[in-house]
Amino acid sequence: MLTTAALQFASRAYPELIPGPKLGKGRVIGLDEDGSKLDQAIRVGKHMSYQLMEEMEDWEEEMDRLLFALPIVGCMFKKTYYSALKKTNVSEIIYPKDLVVNYWSKSIEEAPRVTHVLPLDENDIYERVQSGIFIDQELAR
Repeated sequence: MLTTAALQFASRAYPELIPGPKLGKGRVIGLDEDGSKLDQAIRVGKHMSYQLMEEMEDWEEEMDRLLFALPIVGCMFKKTYYSALKKTNVSEIIYPKDLVVNYWSKSIEEAPRVTHVLPLDENDIYERVQSGIFIDQELAR
């Protein structure tokens, strides 16, 4: 019954959150007498939509997984960032157990620090050291 409810939630929420191919939308802030800011906002929105739907192969799949897990877990997070390792934008869901926030923070936006716990195996660490993302250094015991 829980699986059916989660599937129904995901199937109803997806079209509300992703209304079509135009996902990214730019906004004009301040005066725009000649319309140049509006043109730029439209171009930025089109490019962001293109990146999300075409370049980022995992974005849509991760959104499906998030919407399926959300009613079961109750709280989910989505992280989109540039991966220096893959040399492209990456989007992934973060389960609450992998997100560390100060207990006394009123919200994530006001938290002094938000930490994503990354479970890495030895090969993942080696790849990051070789690419220059991590530094190979002995730790004092």
